Amino acid sequence: MEIRYSSEALQVEKWLEVVFGHAYDVDRRIIHLCIADTSYPVELIHEVAPPVLAVGRAYPLWRDVTYLSAAEFELPADDAAQPQVVERNNYPQTWETAPDLVSFHSFKGGVGRTTALMTYVAACMQAASVSPKKILVVDADLEAPGVSFWLDEVNRPTVSFVQMLEALHYPPAELGITLNFFADELRKTSLSVAGMQRELFVLPAALDLAEIQDMPVVPEHLARNPSNPWQLSDHLHRLGQLLGADAVFI
Repeated sequence: MEIRYSSEALQVEKWLEVVFGHAYDVDRRIIHLCIADTSYPVELIHEVAPPVLAVGRAYPLWRDVTYLSAAEFELPADDAAQPQVVERNNYPQTWETAPDLVSFHSFKGGVGRTTALMTYVAACMQAASVSPKKILVVDADLEAPGVSFWLDEVNRPTVSFVQMLEALHYPPAELGITLNFFADELRKTSLSVAGMQRELFVLPAALDLAEIQDMPVVPEHLARNPSNPWQLSDHLHRLGQLLGADAVFI
């Protein structure tokens, strides 16, 4: 990790100690991480001239583009009344295996997304079935995380969706190790219904409100990945696979 500064290096060192606490090694200039006992090297770069801001490139985001943009249709020269559909190749890939991903989404708050999600979860858990059933619930509502604060202390995991975003954006270890770490933590606090026949995993949006108020990484950062703008969905699908979930409710 590069930190560019224009004042004194000692001030930066003190700031790092305040932010990361005992996890920051001043002598070695590294940040110790919990995942796979890895660490981040920290490089301090002194700058005299003011930094030059880089101009970013837009990627598939709700606020930038839609699935069907105006460029998708071209009018043929012989018949302007009949639009010609042009094939596009930027759609996310379809998963061939479980789990299913179900998103409870709306552009407006207060329409009952959390209530609808919990209603579906309750219905799935109460449905008659001879086979075991596992569901992963991801509270990705970073404005009003209702699901997160329904959990009691015993079933509140030590990881959150915000922490997962940070770990995926700056993976401290190989991606599989990172996802396995989150899966292991969620197993420790899963809720069992009717013995082991029904199991519910909950990934809260945050462990406390401070995480949401100061988020260094948001879903838009992952959506700007040039190689795979849809990677967050892929990672949540893989997390569900590691937990053996039949469905992931987001």
